[in-house]
This record gives sequence, structure tokens and C-alpha cells, in this order.
Amino acid sequence: MNQLTNLSASTNPITALVENRQMWKATGEIMRATYLATAQEKSRATLTATALENTMMLSALEEVCCRNAPSGSERYAHIVNAYAAGAAKRIAGW
Repeated sequence: MNQLTNLSASTNPITALVENRQMWKATGEIMRATYLATAQEKSRATLTATALENTMMLSALEEVCCRNAPSGSERYAHIVNAYAAGAAKRIAGW
């Protein structure tokens, strides 16, 4: 039995070849989409981890600033909250 006909239900080798090419094209498209989705997910996780680290650092700095210059505590909190809100918005919108 011809190897091309094994790849397709068709008895015509040309039709089987075309169907085989279509299958490989579809497989390639699925693989590309999967790779892209994986890369996007990893990028989003990296962005999220970075935002969390930055927010933690800024929050710690806010505490230090509040101890050293308590009169600016509302401004410090506003700055840290603005950063955190902006980061969360960017992550959610990804």
C-alpha cells in the first residue's frame, strides 16, 4: 500500500499529499499559537513579580520616610498607591 494513502482516507495520492500538507500547516499554526501564549504568560508573570517586588520596596521606603519625616506620610502613601494602582492596571490590561 502506498505510504501517502496511509496518511489520508483518500485513495488519490495527490489528494492525500494536499491533505497531509494542510494537516502540517494547521499543526504549525497551533504550535505557533501555543508558543506565543506561553511567552505572553511568562512575560505577564515576570511583570507581575517585578511589580510586587517594586511595591514591596516602595512600601518599605514609605515606612522609613514616615519615621524620618512624618508630615509627608499622606504624600508618601499617595505615591506608593499610585505606583501600585498603575502597575495593577498594566498587568490587568495585558
